[in-house]
Amino acid sequence: MSAPHRTANVPSLARRVVYATVRLVGLLILFVAIPLGVLNVLAAHGIQPPLSLVTVSAVGVLLAIVGAAGTLLRPTQAYGPVAFAGATLLFVYLVTLARNGVLTVGLGNRATVHLGYGNAILLIAVIPVLTAIACVFTTWEDLRKPGERLPFDYPP
Repeated sequence: MSAPHRTANVPSLARRVVYATVRLVGLLILFVAIPLGVLNVLAAHGIQPPLSLVTVSAVGVLLAIVGAAGTLLRPTQAYGPVAFAGATLLFVYLVTLARNGVLTVGLGNRATVHLGYGNAILLIAVIPVLTAIACVFTTWEDLRKPGERLPFDYPP
């Protein structure tokens, strides 16, 4: 006996555009506004950021756009590769931050304090690695059996 056919309750394109727009705004706040605010506060106290504000902004905008695109494309076969690209970009960004993960603070009279945060960022970078692995399996599943994951992503 075969399993009953399940249908997916895929949101309309208009609804997915709204979700993607809301996610884009949230990701812009998370990846651009907050880091720029922190870097500006550090710069105001004489602490030089490890990456330029332009780099942080550009990568943050790119991460936000890819994340929003993933939301929009989730019911399509393009979702896996787009989500993989976003996870890979985030991993490279986090590893770059971890490589430069030493904060030097001058205390006057030639005294300095070095704060290392690179290892903590490397621990966080495990998340996009696991996400990228999941995206490979999602892409593979979409190629082998198109639409099979949709009832699980969008239950009836």
